[in-house]
Amino acid sequence: MPRERSTVSIRDGLVQNERMASDDRETFKEDEGGRGSRPGALRPLIRLTILWHPDVDRVGEVSILDGGRVEVSRHGQMFAPIDGGVRRTLETFMVSRTPIVFEVGPATVSVTDKGHSKVYIDGKRVTQWPVYFSRRQLAAGMVLIEINRRVLLGLDAAHPVPAARSRHEMVGDSVAIRRLRLAVDEVAAAAGPVLVQGETGSGKELVAHGIHRASARWEQRFIPLNCGQLRAERIASTLFGHRRGAFTGAAVDHLGAFREAHGGTLFLDEIGELPDEAQPALLRALDKGEIMPLGAKGPVVVSTRVIAATDADLLARTERGTFRKALYYRLHALVVDVPPLRARPDDIPRILLYRLRRSLGARGAAQRLSAGNESGWPWLDARIVSTLVRRPWRGNVRELLHFADSLAMRGAGVEQVDEQLIAELDQRPTATSQARSTHGSTASHSTSSQASGPLPQPVVTISSDPLARALASRSDTGPLPPSPQAPGAGLHVFEDPVVMAGSDGRGYTRAGLLELLREHGWSIHRTARLAGLPKTSLSRYAEQVLKIAPVAKLDKPTLEARLAAAGGDVERLAAEMRVTPRALTQRLRALGIGYDEPAR
Repeated sequence: MPRERSTVSIRDGLVQNERMASDDRETFKEDEGGRGSRPGALRPLIRLTILWHPDVDRVGEVSILDGGRVEVSRHGQMFAPIDGGVRRTLETFMVSRTPIVFEVGPATVSVTDKGHSKVYIDGKRVTQWPVYFSRRQLAAGMVLIEINRRVLLGLDAAHPVPAARSRHEMVGDSVAIRRLRLAVDEVAAAAGPVLVQGETGSGKELVAHGIHRASARWEQRFIPLNCGQLRAERIASTLFGHRRGAFTGAAVDHLGAFREAHGGTLFLDEIGELPDEAQPALLRALDKGEIMPLGAKGPVVVSTRVIAATDADLLARTERGTFRKALYYRLHALVVDVPPLRARPDDIPRILLYRLRRSLGARGAAQRLSAGNESGWPWLDARIVSTLVRRPWRGNVRELLHFADSLAMRGAGVEQVDEQLIAELDQRPTATSQARSTHGSTASHSTSSQASGPLPQPVVTISSDPLARALASRSDTGPLPPSPQAPGAGLHVFEDPVVMAGSDGRGYTRAGLLELLREHGWSIHRTARLAGLPKTSLSRYAEQVLKIAPVAKLDKPTLEARLAAAGGDVERLAAEMRVTPRALTQRLRALGIGYDEPAR
């Protein structure tokens, strides 16, 4: 019989373990490498995290291993959500009643399988026991323990991190992401510009959104602008605006990004790509809070908080003379480092599960995650997830999300995902290769497969510059100056790079619209309704710019040829054509073309 369930906060267990660690730290003088621990320092806690389980709702539950002998089996050690909740054993017949034993000592942790389970550690079958890990190893990275292809556990050592005020739409509960949430809250309460650093695809814009929403400016506009896409002849106008007649073609007044974001936040993505001629004016706007629109007779005062983001090494660029030092140090007042996905391996299954639920649900196949086949095998087993956790994910979260979408599309119709399907998905272009083709050699350390050294910690760095420290210590509150709206000026939609605006004022770039359509299964109607976009404009843009041909305009010979090339698979053809399976099947029926019914 399983143990009786009880409700308790994991945080209470963490505190008790901290006391235990404090009590025995005097006996811990040296680790296996012979070097002593820092006097008075509390050692990280030894944790087991459920990375995959037949009951996918249990992914992310944690158990703290006390010192001494700990038995993990079907009815052994208890696990609970990290911020408190019901404590349960593994509770699955797919795990033996005979335990896997963890011996937690002052310097090492040993693992021994006492039963006949098929146990893999970091992807390799283990037959000789025990296996030893030093605390130093576990603090440096997570060890993956796979049991009978059904359950995947992550063993590591980490200090507990309290929960932030908000999750800021960031999926995950790793130490790294919890620190990042705390950093977002800390920066949001300060004033002055913020520099968000991180590898491509790591979620820098999501962090910027979180800072804006957690700040006193949350009711005002958040304007995103990609500096890498600014046209040289329009930089000043796009950023600072112009008066009518300021140059040939300036038929009306134009507010510019700074005045559009007055009272709110201006997000400057890829700040390292900002052309040199625009950098002095940006520096003046940051220092004095005023801008000079083209053709204006005097400066205009604005209250716009700037959040800049980059995946480039700005300091190296200042040394090469391609980025102004004054602007670099001004932006460097507050710095938030976003961790790469490889620095938080326990979040990979969480993010994968989050996206699969969404993508499979859009295809009416959400039950795949909890259902198994006739042999009792789950749709996605622990072996596959272990493989995915060990992948480098150089495109970070963006690459993982695209992979999950592809997996949902290809795997929705199968009873079990196998290695062959994963290998086929690996042959497809990834977000990393797309990023390289877009940015060329401008990417920094972020995409290097040979990256080494300590991973960036998601903490706030405050510059040593006196002015920067003064600004950072200020609270972002107080009255705003009058809005610098031009007479008769209405909502401005940036032509570059924002191409369309929703009813809530949020701007969408070409890539953003493409991602939005992908998320909503390529349905123009659903995308327009949920994002508050004009349906007719979105449909026209999808056809003329994104080259998504309306299925109703395709003739019978074209569709017959394309369906034959797709092997008669309607789901596959719909994905290739970037249309909904429903619209495609309706067109096929109308034309009298035979096809295989899509899986439901």
